[in-house]
Amino acid sequence: SVSARRLELWGLGPSQIEALARQTEAPRNVTFYSPTEGHVLDKNVFEGAGVMAGQRLFRIVDHHLLWLDI
Repeated sequence: SVSARRLELWGLGPSQIEALARQTEAPRNVTFYSPTEGHVLDKNVFEGAGVMAGQRLFRIVDHHLLWLDI
């Protein structure tokens, strides 16, 4: 379905999508997992806040590539 594809594009896994599809009412919260590991530098959102498409919610330092400036 179109809704399942949108959830997939937002990074939800098949088990999360199936669990949402089984619910009879829309959930108050949906957990999104980050595709990146690292440390959070900036947190621009708080619990209960609405968000807009393209809005930066977090800035995460990715530790896969580090630069050292001496």
